[in-house]
Amino acid sequence: MVSLLREVVDGDLDVFFAHQQEPEAFRMVAFTAKDPLDRDASTSAGGGCAPAGTLTVRAVLVDGCRPAGHVASWIDPQLGEPE
Repeated sequence: MVSLLREVVDGDLDVFFAHQQEPEAFRMVAFTAKDPLDRDASTSAGGGCAPAGTLTVRAVLVDGCRPAGHVASWIDPQLGEPE
């Protein structure tokens, strides 16, 4: 199994939203939308947790083609370092 990262495309958002509906995944996530059933809020960039312009999100692909999840990084405004 090979994993790759690439920029997120619109087609990935349904996969990510479905992942977030799993009870265990929802319990573990650090940042959630106020309404976890609101797809638009749940799939918005960073959910408002990152300072504007500092968020980088990448899709994690399994076998180089199927989105399995995503990773995000942003710059901490106080430390000036990536989170």
